[in-house]
Amino acid sequence: MHLLGYTAAAILMGASAAQAELNIRFVESAPKDRFEISWTGSCALAAGEIEIDLAPAPADLVFDTEEGGRGVEVYQPFEVAAGGELITNAPRVKDGAKQITLSHAKMQPGAAFVFTIDVDDAAGNRLGPIRVSGSEMAGTVVRTKTGSNAAFSDDNLAALSLGACS
Repeated sequence: MHLLGYTAAAILMGASAAQAELNIRFVESAPKDRFEISWTGSCALAAGEIEIDLAPAPADLVFDTEEGGRGVEVYQPFEVAAGGELITNAPRVKDGAKQITLSHAKMQPGAAFVFTIDVDDAAGNRLGPIRVSGSEMAGTVVRTKTGSNAAFSDDNLAALSLGACS
């Protein structure tokens, strides 16, 4: 299944024989930005929660889900784009929010889900308020309920190492 459009190099960088990782990729796009979440472990990942926190990013990033508010021009609410059977509680994301928490079902090896939403730079840094570059997303933190966390890098990727599969 080639759901997420990862290149072979990106898969090899994110996967490890000993470690199991939850990979999150942010894709800037118009009119909807996209978050792609995939499980690269060789065992199943138990049901849980994933939080994406924009607050630590260097830019003033916000989820722009409604007309008006801190977002700019086009807005897009949270919408599942693929793998909806894995999302057990679709969140209601308030306009201008900096955090989103997703509840997911047990994920088998290679499982993935994708959601779209609009992310804006409310301060209008770098590329302007509508487009978010990798360096603006860098620092955004992804956390699991079990305490694992990772920050997005300049290439719009975050990889949470969740330990070895047994």
